[in-house]
Amino acid sequence: QDQQPLVIECNPENDNFKSPSKHYLSVILNWVRLKECLQQDKINNPIVTGLSSLPINYQNKATLYTVPCHISNQELEITPEKIVLPSYVVGMFSAALATLINPNQTFLVGFDGYADTALAKQKEMEIFWGFIQNQAKIISLTPTTYSVNQETIYKYLT
Repeated sequence: QDQQPLVIECNPENDNFKSPSKHYLSVILNWVRLKECLQQDKINNPIVTGLSSLPINYQNKATLYTVPCHISNQELEITPEKIVLPSYVVGMFSAALATLINPNQTFLVGFDGYADTALAKQKEMEIFWGFIQNQAKIISLTPTTYSVNQETIYKYLT
């Protein structure tokens, strides 16, 4: 069976980056990085941001989509109209976006976590993973300190 997964990259940094497939998008929450990417004519893949408002000269970019991201310690919510998270973190936002398409499973790569599991950032992510795992099967293909299932990437290579 030919699988065509959606690849979501958080905060792309390479000025010359080209989409590896037609099922690819970049997610950027930081306004400075978003502005840099939008000013490059080389990026043709879709970009999704959680910024709720953009300057008018960026609002009609064909490759730019907005799903407003809000912060709340009280509730988490993931809908096509808005995403409510415990913190403004691009990894959380990306995983939340992935759940909107109801995948069979979501693979994580590069979500290392923090060596000090008592850090507030680690605890915020753990709250998020606990919430999102009720909505999607999450599997990390690289080592992580987060409380998510881990499997080797070699299991999926055929």
